[in-house]
Amino acid sequence: MSKADKMFEELGYCIDEDEERILYDNCDNNIIFEFKYKTISFDSCICISIRLLQAIIEKVKELGWLNE
Repeated sequence: MSKADKMFEELGYCIDEDEERILYDNCDNNIIFEFKYKTISFDSCICISIRLLQAIIEKVKELGWLNE
Protein backbone atom coordinates (compact mmCIF):
# COMPACT_ATOMS: atom_id res chain seq x y z
CA MET A 1 0.00 0.00 0.00
CA SER A 2 1.36 3.39 -0.98
CA LYS A 3 1.74 6.40 1.28
CA ALA A 4 -1.20 8.12 -0.44
CA ASP A 5 -3.37 5.01 -0.04
CA LYS A 6 -2.63 5.01 3.68
CA MET A 7 -3.50 8.71 3.88
CA PHE A 8 -6.84 8.11 2.14
CA GLU A 9 -7.52 5.10 4.36
CA GLU A 10 -6.92 7.22 7.49
CA LEU A 11 -9.55 9.63 6.14
CA GLY A 12 -12.07 6.78 5.87
CA TYR A 13 -11.78 5.97 2.17
CA CYS A 14 -11.88 2.44 0.71
CA ILE A 15 -9.72 1.79 -2.35
CA ASP A 16 -10.72 0.09 -5.59
CA GLU A 17 -8.21 -0.03 -8.43
CA ASP A 18 -8.12 -1.48 -11.93
CA GLU A 19 -6.07 -0.86 -15.06
CA GLU A 20 -8.06 2.27 -15.97
CA ARG A 21 -8.52 4.10 -12.68
CA ILE A 22 -8.24 4.26 -8.89
CA LEU A 23 -11.42 4.90 -6.92
CA TYR A 24 -11.38 6.16 -3.35
CA ASP A 25 -14.84 5.81 -1.78
CA ASN A 26 -16.01 6.86 1.68
CA CYS A 27 -19.80 6.38 1.14
CA ASP A 28 -20.35 10.16 0.95
CA ASN A 29 -17.83 10.95 -1.77
CA ASN A 30 -15.89 9.25 -4.51
CA ILE A 31 -12.55 10.50 -5.79
CA ILE A 32 -11.46 8.96 -9.07
CA PHE A 33 -7.97 9.13 -10.59
CA GLU A 34 -8.33 8.25 -14.29
CA PHE A 35 -5.07 7.11 -15.86
CA LYS A 36 -5.87 7.64 -19.57
CA TYR A 37 -6.64 11.36 -19.27
CA LYS A 38 -4.71 12.00 -16.06
CA THR A 39 -7.77 13.51 -14.41
CA ILE A 40 -9.17 13.57 -10.90
CA SER A 41 -12.97 13.46 -10.64
CA PHE A 42 -15.29 13.97 -7.71
CA ASP A 43 -18.81 12.57 -7.77
CA SER A 44 -20.22 15.50 -5.82
CA CYS A 45 -19.32 18.95 -4.62
CA ILE A 46 -17.18 18.39 -1.56
CA CYS A 47 -15.16 20.52 0.76
CA ILE A 48 -11.54 19.46 0.62
CA SER A 49 -9.72 19.50 3.93
CA ILE A 50 -5.99 20.10 4.03
CA ARG A 51 -5.44 16.43 4.92
CA LEU A 52 -7.50 15.33 1.91
CA LEU A 53 -5.65 17.77 -0.35
CA GLN A 54 -2.33 16.39 0.92
CA ALA A 55 -3.48 12.84 0.09
CA ILE A 56 -4.54 13.91 -3.41
CA ILE A 57 -1.21 15.66 -4.03
CA GLU A 58 0.71 12.63 -2.74
CA LYS A 59 -1.20 10.34 -5.13
CA VAL A 60 -0.52 12.67 -8.07
CA LYS A 61 3.19 12.53 -7.18
CA GLU A 62 3.13 8.73 -6.92
CA LEU A 63 1.44 8.47 -10.32
CA GLY A 64 4.16 10.67 -11.80
CA TRP A 65 1.68 13.19 -13.16
CA LEU A 66 3.63 16.20 -11.89
CA ASN A 67 6.73 15.22 -13.85
CA GLU A 68 5.09 15.37 -17.27
